[in-house]
Amino acid sequence: MATMDVSKLRTHEEMMHAVWVLDLANQCIRIVLADFRGDPATDHLVLLAEKLIASIEQVRRALTSLRSAFDDVAAVGVR
Repeated sequence: MATMDVSKLRTHEEMMHAVWVLDLANQCIRIVLADFRGDPATDHLVLLAEKLIASIEQVRRALTSLRSAFDDVAAVGVR
């Protein structure tokens, strides 16, 4: 995920795969957070995880917008 370059996504399938990877990462982080939330020794981990979740959501929204734009372009090309 750290090496994901959204600007290199060219096809609908690549975008869908990227969204799938982000959703999977998001779920994994949430599971880990659920196990450690409330433990004072992991406050920093929780903070970083919450920031990562927010970043994942931001990228996911951007990909969704790109996917919509890609679909619009594809629809115009079909005509």
